Amino acid sequence: MTLAKVLDRLAGHYGEIASPVRADPYALVIFLNCGYPASDERCAKGFAALTAQLGIEPEAILAADPVALTEILRPGGMAPEVRAGRLKDIAALVQGELGGDLRSALAADPRRAKRLLGRFPTLGEPAA
Repeated sequence: MTLAKVLDRLAGHYGEIASPVRADPYALVIFLNCGYPASDERCAKGFAALTAQLGIEPEAILAADPVALTEILRPGGMAPEVRAGRLKDIAALVQGELGGDLRSALAADPRRAKRLLGRFPTLGEPAA
């Protein structure tokens, strides 16, 4: 049985799984860093609070007060101050080195894309 057929059967049994974020690589990296210990539920809570109170644009995250950003991320679980620092690092990388456009940077060369993704917190080499 092919993987596609297995996935179709699972979807038929359990229903379609909604993506927690839009099909945007930057949003997904932010989402994955909004909860700890990482789970879809904790990441979704942190991401929802972030989008409602601040937004995910690199400029907004970079301009945010670290203490305020920490408080925004508190619904996502433990160590919100660590996650706030990671979001600032992600935003600085995307804004500073990629001109605010992660999608275009990933579309060019697959080897470069893998190296780039490996630089983001919580992704690293295995997830890239």
